[in-house]
Amino acid sequence: MASLAETVPEIADDRLAARNALVLAVAQALAGGNTTVIVATGGIVGTMLVPNLALATVPISLMAVGMWVGTLPVGILAKAFGRRFALQTGTTFGALSGLISCAAVLSGSFALFLAGTLCDGLYAAAHQSYRFAAADTATPQFRPRAIAWVLAGGVFAGMIGPQHGAASPSTGRRSPVVRSQTSSALTSQPHCNRSSPNAGGWQPRGRGRI
Repeated sequence: MASLAETVPEIADDRLAARNALVLAVAQALAGGNTTVIVATGGIVGTMLVPNLALATVPISLMAVGMWVGTLPVGILAKAFGRRFALQTGTTFGALSGLISCAAVLSGSFALFLAGTLCDGLYAAAHQSYRFAAADTATPQFRPRAIAWVLAGGVFAGMIGPQHGAASPSTGRRSPVVRSQTSSALTSQPHCNRSSPNAGGWQPRGRGRI
């Protein structure tokens, strides 16, 4: 009887963990799509905004720098305020990345575009921790599967990124790049409140609903 009583909570936890993992997988696909947009269009924007073509791929490099710089702060915020706050902060940088990059293309400012790609790197540092959020609410038996589901969302990001830019409205001569950056801002926010565990402190083996 004691063994049966211990099994029931684990089943309930795995159901909650499965729901959380699915939400985070969708969030990972949307978030990864933003990074795909920068990788796909960063060099194009560089050639449009910089007279020296040797600097054309600097925005992509700066995005990588943003990922490096943002990794530790995401963990610090999660430990102090909970994963939800940390990941919501990351999605804010994702929206800023799209808006700033769009403004940079419209105004022809390379420096502004560098700021936008830096913000995208900070966003990437946050959404790469979605797999850890999925593991928090899972039992040891389900944890590998929960992480795998979230990582699978990254595969779809490679398809979502180019498509959500192509499907957005035209905005003029530089419309392909502007569309991509604008849609990047729009898709960074819908999962903000639904892809991160409850706030209220660090919960290494939490049972919270995302």
